Amino acid sequence: MKKRIVSSLLAVVMIMTLLGGCGTKQGETTKTEPAVAETEKTEGNTEAAKESEVLADGSEVELSFWYPISQESEANWYAMMVQKFNEEYAGKIKILETANTRGESFAYEDKVSAAAATNSLPDILMADGPNVASYAYSNMFIPIEDYFTEEDMKDFLPSTIAQGTYDGHFYAVGMGEGIINIYYNGYAGCSRYYSS
Repeated sequence: MKKRIVSSLLAVVMIMTLLGGCGTKQGETTKTEPAVAETEKTEGNTEAAKESEVLADGSEVELSFWYPISQESEANWYAMMVQKFNEEYAGKIKILETANTRGESFAYEDKVSAAAATNSLPDILMADGPNVASYAYSNMFIPIEDYFTEEDMKDFLPSTIAQGTYDGHFYAVGMGEGIINIYYNGYAGCSRYYSS
């Protein structure tokens, strides 16, 4: 049952990449509750046992979800996707979302690090690709390769798989691919570099 829940969540995250958004103000937090205190769910783990009991008695499972935003359209899009997911799985699974303003530097990553240090990470966490290996190394993420078939994995670009893999295990699915272009324009002893 838990495998189906996670598979459903991963499917929604992948579908999110195809849609645009509408909704809340920049930096505003939509319906949220405090993050669940847990860093990993393993057999014998008290939190995992409690979750199994909740599933067995038919109660709605609540999962906390953090994501960073830089602009209003991002918050709107996430809010819309979480609402669609909650409507589709009403009575079974409910996502409690928290939009975190990225800020001028690494405010979101600092919040994630602080939550890891106090065992108060959310159940679902958006992370920049370059941070995946570090989070996996720190046991902040659990491997998810068991939730994908070989056929599923063929749908991902090799770079997406590489970015989400650490120490031979797959930990994260990228929502999209980005590129950085470097242009060089040199003249009369002056060099300029541009990136986008």
